[in-house]
Amino acid sequence: MITTVVGNYPKIGPGTKAPSLRNAIGQFDQGRITRDQLRQVEDDVTKEVIQEQAQAGIDLV
Repeated sequence: MITTVVGNYPKIGPGTKAPSLRNAIGQFDQGRITRDQLRQVEDDVTKEVIQEQAQAGIDLV
């Protein structure tokens, strides 16, 4: 098996929604957003990262 990437995917990079995920987690912890709202942010960030990996040609996402 040949792999495209060895190592870790960057946790926060320019142009990502990761800071919005951190903010959403903080807001959830403070009771300012609901669990459903937090899950929506998680889903949005996950979709963005998968798209980014696919566009970069990573063969295993």
